Amino acid sequence: GYILPTDRLAISRSGTTYCVFPTPSNVNGQASNIIAAGQALSVKADGTYQLAIANDINKYRAIGFSLGNYNVGDVVYFNTSNVTLSGLTPGAIYYLSDSSLGAITSTKPTATGSYVVQVGIATSATSLHINFGTYPTLPL
Repeated sequence: GYILPTDRLAISRSGTTYCVFPTPSNVNGQASNIIAAGQALSVKADGTYQLAIANDINKYRAIGFSLGNYNVGDVVYFNTSNVTLSGLTPGAIYYLSDSSLGAITSTKPTATGSYVVQVGIATSATSLHINFGTYPTLPL
């Protein structure tokens, strides 16, 4: 038989699998600040989740997008494959913002000290296929 990877959720009936979806990622990390659904996240050295931003060496390594609204100390669930947002331009490549915590932009950051972090491509006005680019070793 087929062994389902641990990052997948199967929809089955009577022993037949009909659909396989990516499951939300969760490693029991807690929010280190208030997080809203759809915001980009990174991990702090203490293992808590924070809002990612491209102009901070401690926050530019985005790992996924929040699936809900969280207060400080809440367990955070996030997605690493696709995320539903709004106002996207289909076909556009999106980057981690260097001016707003947790935000993304279709404009590549150019400010001195910012990292260029590709986070994905819009497949529609409301869907982003997450595809994190290679992290640069030096800021701009």
